[in-house]
This record gives sequence, C-alpha cells and structure tokens, in this order.
Amino acid sequence: MKNRVIKVSIFFTILILLGIAYYFITYLTGLYIPCYIRLVTGFRCPGCGISHMIIDIFHMNFKAAYKSNQLLFLSSPIIIAMIVRKVYYYIRYNKHKTDKWIEITAIVLIVLFLVFAVLRNIYGF
Repeated sequence: MKNRVIKVSIFFTILILLGIAYYFITYLTGLYIPCYIRLVTGFRCPGCGISHMIIDIFHMNFKAAYKSNQLLFLSSPIIIAMIVRKVYYYIRYNKHKTDKWIEITAIVLIVLFLVFAVLRNIYGF
C-alpha cells in the first residue's frame, strides 16, 4: 500500500507542478494551449475554455470561470469525486474498481458534454 501511495503522490505532484508551470506561462505570455477542434472546424468543443476556467478559479473569479465553460464548472465536483474514489480504491485495495454509479455518471456526463458542445455552438454560450 505504501508504494501505491508514493506512486499516486508522485503522479499528482508532477501534475500540479505542470499546472503551476502552465499557469505562469499563460500569465506571463498570454499564450494558451489552442483548441485544435476549434482551429480546424471553427466550432467550440466541450472542453473549450478549460484553461481560462481554471485560472479564473485560482483568481477566485467564479463568475468568469462559469462563463468560460458552464458545464465543466458545474460538473467539476462530481468529476473530482469520481477521481478520488478511483484513487482511493487503487491505494487501498490495489484495484481499479469502478462502481455502477460511476459508470452511469460517466455515461451521463459524456452525453451532457456532447449535447453541451452542440448547444454552445448554436446559442453561443
């Protein structure tokens, strides 16, 4: 179990450090990772606005974060809970257990994000 805790800790530490580095790069240069779907098609994908949303959350500007990506902003606590549950089972039992509610929630979220992608391009939100 101790080795799994170390692996997870290293993984999330690297992820956080990369996020901090990306934040400072965007803050200092104004350059963001572009959405290639939007570059090629002109349509906004379900993930467009994630960088701005996360930066706005760090600045405690929740209104702007919500405007950047409404669905992801609202579903983030659910997604985080799902990730925490998966990490807990991996650390505790060395299993990649997926509960039925996680599977159902993931399917519902995927459908919502696809519908959101269509609606945000039709209505411009």
